[in-house]
Amino acid sequence: MKTIFLIGILGLAVVLLTMPATADHNGPARGEPGLQLNADIGERTFHLGARVLLPDGAWGAWLWGEARPGRPRLEGRLEGGKRPLDFSIDAGEIKDFFDRWLRRP
Repeated sequence: MKTIFLIGILGLAVVLLTMPATADHNGPARGEPGLQLNADIGERTFHLGARVLLPDGAWGAWLWGEARPGRPRLEGRLEGGKRPLDFSIDAGEIKDFFDRWLRRP
């Protein structure tokens, strides 16, 4: 019984290791217009993204958020053209800035 089980496992391993790799063909082909969307939402974090594929290039936007106690944070990225644009907003830093601004003489 053990011999048959071991031969079966060995045969399955050989089949899996010799299978050709498969590519993901669900997305649009290069140069073909399309839209890709993704979202990942957790208990205290989220990630949203979108990419528009055009014949002359791709444009995309991503947004990340994190809800830390007392200091929520938001980060993002815009891509397209020559240079990407990154930004981040920390709610605690904004609050600290306005507290200092309101206390100035």
